[in-house]
Amino acid sequence: MEVLTEEEAGRLDPDLRLAIRAEGWTDGSGVLQGRVGDQLAVRELTRLMIQQSDNIAALVLMDAVGLESVNGMAERLGMRATRLVDHRAGEPGDHTTSAGDMAHLLTGLATGQLVSQRVAEQALSLLELRQSVSWLGDDLPFWVKVAHKWGDLPEARNDAGIVFTPRGSYAIAVLTENGLPDESARAIARISRVVYDYLGNH
Repeated sequence: MEVLTEEEAGRLDPDLRLAIRAEGWTDGSGVLQGRVGDQLAVRELTRLMIQQSDNIAALVLMDAVGLESVNGMAERLGMRATRLVDHRAGEPGDHTTSAGDMAHLLTGLATGQLVSQRVAEQALSLLELRQSVSWLGDDLPFWVKVAHKWGDLPEARNDAGIVFTPRGSYAIAVLTENGLPDESARAIARISRVVYDYLGNH
């Protein structure tokens, strides 16, 4: 959100090319691990951060806007449980968030109550891109559109999004921890289907 807000304010050029530096390298999900030294535009890094859940793209963008700005944005949006830390600088602790924070953000984007209409539309367009993983949509009918962001850690699978149906749309966030990856992914899919069926019958 901070990247899109900075772009709207004219403080960050979406066509600005940012370098992938060795000190910004990290493992995990994404497609940029083998591209140290390359330069990518802000808009492409933003797409990869969402569509591929690319950790390196996220770090490069975080460096561009500043960690304090990212955390400040989360606080201003009312996401009290969400905070990022810079492990590269030796900062202790873990990144934190909550299902409530994610649902709050998604609902705010859908209703236009948290950010400007332009930023909300850009964010939703990114979330609507076809992604390599869609646990929320795995058990839903093929024609149901899901605008979402997934993420994974060694013992966690997470997916949060907005589900669009003919009878209306709703926000859903499912975060897991301390589980086997495949079981956690299946749990997200099952929960998503239960919610879909319940709301479709009420």
